[in-house]
Formats: sequence, structure tokens, C-alpha cells
Amino acid sequence: MLDTTTITDIARSAVDLRRRPGYAAFTTGRIEAGPCEDGRWILRTDCGPAASAVRTALRDRGYATERDEGGAGSTVTVWPVRRAPFSVLPRLSLREEVRVHRGVELGSGTWVLEGPLGRVEQQYGRGGHNDLAVHAGHPFVGAGWSTGCAVHPAGCWWRGEWRLPVRARRFIVAGPSVPDRPVATARLAVRLRVLYRMHVHDTAPC
Repeated sequence: MLDTTTITDIARSAVDLRRRPGYAAFTTGRIEAGPCEDGRWILRTDCGPAASAVRTALRDRGYATERDEGGAGSTVTVWPVRRAPFSVLPRLSLREEVRVHRGVELGSGTWVLEGPLGRVEQQYGRGGHNDLAVHAGHPFVGAGWSTGCAVHPAGCWWRGEWRLPVRARRFIVAGPSVPDRPVATARLAVRLRVLYRMHVHDTAPC
């Protein structure tokens, strides 16, 4: 169950014009809040930038938020996150998707850990790519929004903003020679499993 008082306070603080007077250029700072179906709580602002500020503040506090269609609207919906009892992980598959252009490996790619309820992706690349993404079939703590993506066109809960220490890129190291693409250490699989458990498995509906 959501603590709607705290959620509304966080939202109003995010666009408080006394604390952020520069925001007056695009918002009045007014927030209207009320219940929605399925235990959700809806926050209405007066513009897209205000909604974005509210969404960021809530996500930073561990809430799962959903944006309007197209991501440009003024409404933010907060979803309750269910926590499943600790249980054994299902069978998970780990694979590497190497990027190739015209038959030539580019020294970059993505390691993917996939299970029945979602997946975790860790990029690597010579150009410094290290993006980490989690996809789930349900809201989870810190999730940014529910969206259609190339992997789940019908929609999934996706998050791609993580602090650097959380990412698993450091467990993908240089190969034995310069022309070789990077290789994964044994710790990569462990880190991806931990992320899958925290953000996909343990928050699944009971």
C-alpha cells in the first residue's frame, strides 16, 4: 500500500518555488493528487517539465512511476510495488550479444541475463559504453516508467539510470590481446543475478 501523504509531499517539494524560484519560468508549482485504480496514486501538474521533476524526485526515493503516453504529459502515476516472499530463482539464461557491422566485430556488445519475468542487460564497448538496464513485467522499486521497447513491444517496466558502482561493467575486462573483444569475469554473472533478484524476481506480484 502506498504512503500517499509522503508521495504528495515529495511531489510538492520537487516543484516548490520558494526552494527553486527559477522553476517559476515554466510552472506554478501546483500539484493535485488523488487515488486511481489498482492502488495507484496520480499526481497532476501544469506542464511536462514539472511532471519530469516530480517523477525524478519520486524515483530517487524508490517509487515506481509511470509517465504519460509519449513521456511529455503533465501527469505522474505512482504504482504500488509488491514484494514476493524470498524464493528460489527460476532458471536464468546468460548470453552475450556481440555488435557486428558488415561482418566485423566492433569490440562492443551486451551481456543479457534473462528469466521468465524480465531481463538485465549490461553493455560494454571500446567507446566507453556501460549502460545498465533492467526490464520487468511489473513495477519495481526505482522503475522509471512502463514502456514499449524493442525486446518487449507490448510493454515492460524499464530502468536505465544507475549509479556507477551498481553497474557491472567493471566485471567485463580486456581480452588477452588488443584485437580481441572484452571478456566477462565470473563475477559478472553473480552481479546480474543479484540485480535480477532485487528488481525482477523479488518484486513480482505474489
